[in-house]
Amino acid sequence: MDKKICLTGPAFEKLLEHMVKLEENKSKMIDEYFPEYGDERSGFIELFSYYLSEMDRIIKKIKISDDADDTFPFVVIGSEVKIQDIDEDELFTYRLVSPFDRDITNGCVSFISPVGKALLFKRKGEDFSVKTPGGIYRYRIKHIRIGLF
Repeated sequence: MDKKICLTGPAFEKLLEHMVKLEENKSKMIDEYFPEYGDERSGFIELFSYYLSEMDRIIKKIKISDDADDTFPFVVIGSEVKIQDIDEDELFTYRLVSPFDRDITNGCVSFISPVGKALLFKRKGEDFSVKTPGGIYRYRIKHIRIGLF
């Protein structure tokens, strides 16, 4: 994840604001969505802490440019992601969001959902699977763009 990332000024500012909001709400999110102590809570805390530390490291390396197209090399919270269902050859576009986002619209998926967890840090062209009660679904990342949250 050391490739140089280039974002527009507004996208970079929104990314910074988003990270501050996530860090400020970390404890509230853990307590609200994972109130029981156990493996699920511990796993989420580990994932969330890893996410925050990686994003802090990555943000320091971002270059700001008016010519940037705001593509991102991997999926982060706030990304608009186009994925292809490998088995059905269908395309879907999702926006990965925090569970606290109140204006969730069609196509938004929380990063704490099974699909959201599976999407985090995936790269363009990468395949991934999601296990649901309806079966296992296989997808391929087609495009990633940093959203304006």
